[in-house]
Amino acid sequence: MTERTTPDDITAAVLASFARCPDERLGTVMRSLTTHLHAFVKEVGLTEEEWREAIGVLTDTGHITTGRCRTRRLAER
Repeated sequence: MTERTTPDDITAAVLASFARCPDERLGTVMRSLTTHLHAFVKEVGLTEEEWREAIGVLTDTGHITTGRCRTRRLAER
């Protein structure tokens, strides 16, 4: 019988990958982001479709955000 990869296995692998980050601060930020994001996904039972939609919203935010915050336009989406 083969073992299945669990969400916790994936989280651990992602966290371990940041151990090689040459920028210590970036490694710290990415480990924290990963921990919180993975906990959020588990907490709300996020589906792949919801994940894609959320990433789309974040991408759109990045495209319309300049030195001045314009995220209100995103809410009209």
